[in-house]
Amino acid sequence: EAYELTLAQLPEGRAILGSQASMTLTIPANDDPQGVLGFDPSSYALPIGEVAVANLTLRRTGGAFGIVSVTWATQDGTATAGADYTSSGGTVVLAAGQRSLLLQVPLLVNPVAAPVRTFGVVLAQPAGGARL
Repeated sequence: EAYELTLAQLPEGRAILGSQASMTLTIPANDDPQGVLGFDPSSYALPIGEVAVANLTLRRTGGAFGIVSVTWATQDGTATAGADYTSSGGTVVLAAGQRSLLLQVPLLVNPVAAPVRTFGVVLAQPAGGARL
């Protein structure tokens, strides 16, 4: 939004206005006051057998007004829940002003060498005004 700001002449002797007595004041829109939720980074690479937990950062960009929530769940790719990782998920809540949250997915150590495996983590049902 834009507003016209005009300065008025004060009574004698208090102040003198210069040649520019008005200006345009622009207030930028904040289209996402509750924020946009996503992972940062959007993909992770973990060394097999060296890490017991995948720590995933859920990031809130844009605004951070109000309490928001989102559901999340793991999803098999080439990795299988129960064999390569523990199926995880639920609903997480970010407080007003909170910009990030750590989600954890336990990994199952497989002593047998195997090709690279992948699984996904899906966000859904943002609430409180946030979006994905």
